[in-house]
Amino acid sequence: MMRINFTAADLRQITLAPGPTPLWETAVSVHRLRLPATVGPQLRFGLESWEREVRGGLRARAGVVLDLIPREDFLPGFLLQPSAGDLAEGLDLVMHAPSAQVSAGLS
Repeated sequence: MMRINFTAADLRQITLAPGPTPLWETAVSVHRLRLPATVGPQLRFGLESWEREVRGGLRARAGVVLDLIPREDFLPGFLLQPSAGDLAEGLDLVMHAPSAQVSAGLS
């Protein structure tokens, strides 16, 4: 495990976003839905009905978004788009990301 130690000066320079971006929420949701249905209850608490509703038609509903979001816990930088106000704007920014950035992120 990697450990990062922050000094008081480091912490004073950190700015937190007001909330997760729509693309981040989408990516985390896709990761969650890719976990086997047998994952322990500590990770499933409160999500059972949402998972039942969404899991069955995930491929049909998500389309190419599934191909962009890796199976690992790593999320390529071009998918973060912190300036996006909503999902449509975020996807537009992803579509216009430089091809070299997309290729590097997916490899």
